Amino acid sequence: MKGKTYYLAGPMSGRPNDNIPAFEDAAGYLRHLGYHIFSPVEMEQMTGQSKPSSELSNNELRRIARQDMLMIAEWCDGIILLPGWEVSKGAKAEYALARWLGMECYELRSHSLYEIEPKALVI
Repeated sequence: MKGKTYYLAGPMSGRPNDNIPAFEDAAGYLRHLGYHIFSPVEMEQMTGQSKPSSELSNNELRRIARQDMLMIAEWCDGIILLPGWEVSKGAKAEYALARWLGMECYELRSHSLYEIEPKALVI
């Protein structure tokens, strides 16, 4: 796994501060372990997206979804999911794409990675 590139996914909408601290903590921790991480939080910061997810227009949400899905499909070897991903429409869609493309899928819990077995999803 080390040296590979992973997309970091998890719940944002409805979480305090869009769950940004959890994404930043996880990205820092995983990079310290030697993984290359694409974080949607960092990508939004680089593109100047500063609205809370609950205030995004449909067009803005579509742009972000395209950007995130392209990142997963073109640049990543797999996906690492944060706790609570199962209740996030976006994270479930990102997981479904990664599964469809045959990528590695892991869940980060208490600073440990667990491989996720393929399962049916309700999005």
